[in-house]
Amino acid sequence: MRISNQYPRAFWGLLLLLSLSFPSRSQVSSAPLAQKIKVYIIGTFHFDGSSGDVYKTLREDMKTPENQRQLDDLVQRLAKASPDRVFVEWTAERQGYVDTTYNLYRQDEFELGNSEVYQVGYRLGKLLKLPHIYCADAGGNFDYDSLVAYAAEHHQADILTDLNHPKDSIARLITARIGAIYSYYQSPSGHTLTDIIISNNTPEVIASGADLYNLVYARVGEGQDYPGADLTSHFYKRNMHIYANILRQIDVAHDKAILIYIGSEHVSFLKEIFSSSLLFEVEDVGPLLKGE
Repeated sequence: MRISNQYPRAFWGLLLLLSLSFPSRSQVSSAPLAQKIKVYIIGTFHFDGSSGDVYKTLREDMKTPENQRQLDDLVQRLAKASPDRVFVEWTAERQGYVDTTYNLYRQDEFELGNSEVYQVGYRLGKLLKLPHIYCADAGGNFDYDSLVAYAAEHHQADILTDLNHPKDSIARLITARIGAIYSYYQSPSGHTLTDIIISNNTPEVIASGADLYNLVYARVGEGQDYPGADLTSHFYKRNMHIYANILRQIDVAHDKAILIYIGSEHVSFLKEIFSSSLLFEVEDVGPLLKGE
């Protein structure tokens, strides 16, 4: 077969090199498949409150005797996943502090703070006798106030405010899903900590985390202006960075399972990212939390 001369000789050399570099189909089919790493993503509310989030929550004192008892119950359930690594929602800049204080805590020389990083992450790591707890969070650009200002200026404020008094079908859908979890925060009597975390991780609530971005914020804008879509893309980017931080710290040769304890708004995005990788298998955390 005659080869056209329209491409430079270097192109054909590169093509030949690539063909030699990739394994043949027979080589691929005969290679053993590595066992996927199980991923348990646990969505939580923030124990210290979340004044910086769109939906504000108040600080919960986790050091009361009853909350300590409930924390023990939750951590015992999570431990049944037998994760090789536990990841928490603090940025990498705090890893040195985490290494020092977690090591002291394992020696009973450090009093835990109130946040979920301490009360769940540190407790779980110690129970499992893990040598480290890993920071996974990443910074992000989340200028919600600018989105609100744009919506008000362009007569689109109802897109954001209809969640409180829903008029259209999308707003009703979002409100119903969000209400399933925030009713727990508004009237917590009778609900244990484990009940709340189970509620956080139902399919409806997980979906609501993505709905806010994909069905509400993304609708704000007009013409060539995409402030809502841009805000959403920034959050996608942050979650991709979280995934990258986790990916950099796993041991592919030895890790069989990892557990990520993180704000519930991240769960839908992280599940999508991890599920798209051949390296990981995202687990349903419902049975784990329910003790089944």
